[in-house]
Amino acid sequence: MSRPNSSYLRFYMKGINPDKVYKVNGGNEALDGDELMNAGYFVNQV
Repeated sequence: MSRPNSSYLRFYMKGINPDKVYKVNGGNEALDGDELMNAGYFVNQV
């Protein structure tokens, strides 16, 4: 049997500039501030 997919945590940022673009943990992905505040940032739960 295979293992089920691990669950995710979603973090919603507060107090950041919604008009800026952010890189989370120095990654290559650029995320808009309003996206981080409203949709949140998914993190694998280990």
